[in-house]
Amino acid sequence: MFSEKPDYFIGVDVSKLTLSICVLHKNTINHFEISNNKSDIIAFFAMYANMRSYATFENTNTYNYDLMRAFDELGLAYARLDAFKFSHFLKHNSKNKTDKSDAYAIALYGSKFYDELGKNEFSEEFALIKSYQSGLTQLNKISVQIQNFNEALANIDNQTLKEAMFEVLETLKEQKKKVEDEVFELICSIVPQTKQIIAENKGFGKTFAVYVLPLIYLNRTRSSNELVSYIGLAPMSYESGTSVKRGTHISGGAKLARNCLFMCSLTASKYNEHFSAIYKRHIKNGKAKKVALCAVARKMLVFVKNIYFKDEI
Repeated sequence: MFSEKPDYFIGVDVSKLTLSICVLHKNTINHFEISNNKSDIIAFFAMYANMRSYATFENTNTYNYDLMRAFDELGLAYARLDAFKFSHFLKHNSKNKTDKSDAYAIALYGSKFYDELGKNEFSEEFALIKSYQSGLTQLNKISVQIQNFNEALANIDNQTLKEAMFEVLETLKEQKKKVEDEVFELICSIVPQTKQIIAENKGFGKTFAVYVLPLIYLNRTRSSNELVSYIGLAPMSYESGTSVKRGTHISGGAKLARNCLFMCSLTASKYNEHFSAIYKRHIKNGKAKKVALCAVARKMLVFVKNIYFKDEI
């Protein structure tokens, strides 16, 4: 990025319709507000792109996509903030929470942790994959809701409604399969190792390919420990003075990928000899089943990273 620290640190609080912007330059603080569309973003940030500027913002679903597209087009360096880490910084920065104060906190965070944050780039392909993932999650939720409703209809003589719900479920299954097949082929075209990984390892199926492989590929240059932490499989403990929560817990990170890994660990711990041995060893050492499965999930992630992406570190 820059050989020296940037002159301008820009914090952007993103919402659906507007962007609240704070620009820190030496001892000055300036606030602005613009519409959240690519043309207005380019018009506003064009002058900063020609100066030593660095922008930061929170990851807000799809609302920051135009912002990233514009920054890439302008060549303005930027980073999306880890929501879990930034939330702690924001909590202690100000008692008042407004778009303006959030934008200032984001800019301040960028200036303090610039060296750690690095530079991000927007990927249309991975944005598309993420939309597929979110869509599949919604289809699964709807299917579960309808199944639960059908169970409630078990003791009620309403054949018309039962048939209607059955048809909806069948349609959902067809659409879910169609979406899964499309995103799987897309991932295979982006991640060449996909089919090899699935073929060579029991417990690694299409679901693993859809939710986990894109994140491994996107972060393939990171170390295994960094990837584990990024996805949220690194146990954390909580201590603050006399307030101590015993044991460790897992939180934050990429929830969809983490949940997928845990479900895959159920299969791998039974049918994959390598991961079954890991699971049995933890159980033998007195670990709870859930803890053992989390250990298997972590090992699965590290295994794929180190075996199939070792040349890209």
